[in-house]
Amino acid sequence: MGENKTTKSRLTFRPSDETRQRIEQWYKADNCNSLNDFIEKAVNDYIDRLEINDDNRVLPVAISSAIDGRIGMLEKKLSALSFNHAVELDIFHDEMHHLYEQKSESRDELVHEARKAMLEMVQYMKDGICDHPEAENLILELAMQLQNVSGKKSYGYLPKKQKALVDKIVDQMERVRSVSQAYDKWLELQNKVDGYYDDKPRERTPLSQQKEFRAIKNAVIKQAEHIWRCDLFFEDKGVEAESEPED
Repeated sequence: MGENKTTKSRLTFRPSDETRQRIEQWYKADNCNSLNDFIEKAVNDYIDRLEINDDNRVLPVAISSAIDGRIGMLEKKLSALSFNHAVELDIFHDEMHHLYEQKSESRDELVHEARKAMLEMVQYMKDGICDHPEAENLILELAMQLQNVSGKKSYGYLPKKQKALVDKIVDQMERVRSVSQAYDKWLELQNKVDGYYDDKPRERTPLSQQKEFRAIKNAVIKQAEHIWRCDLFFEDKGVEAESEPED
């Protein structure tokens, strides 16, 4: 059987001298058997480019399809990541909301325990029982100093000397078991909140240095003020939060 041969027709091609030199330079480099093969290959390549442009494509179909497939996969992955991120944010919001609720309840419990301990201490002083001598002496000292302090008797308005004395009393109150346990619970919750933003270990801060517990300091001042006025014991109905200057 004879071999099938591609039918070829003659086409006159008269290139410029420069183009002819370039063809002769490159046809062998392109492993073409003849100048005709090289020219035909070059013409077909150019026509392919024209057809691509005519179809408004800048890439061959195979490459374009592969890229489209990759983009589709990427879109699915981004969509999944976005959904997971939204779910994680929702969970995080719920956890933080619950944690802040627990922290607020713990704060109220600590203030209650500190006030209760202060009332018991003053009652002991009234009954002549010395159960916390250092704290009791500090309260009496504060009561004496308040006589010479003019203006509003609340922590934010006191001179630095009396503020330091109040802080010492609060630190003494922290040694009371019920107050210490309530403070430990609050610190545990506060550390959980802080842990969401910073992984650094935290040292135990004295209760007097926690600005969140200004109400305890004002309760101490109120008790000392009643002692100064010779009303050694009174029922603490709670010191309401007031607007005060910062430390």
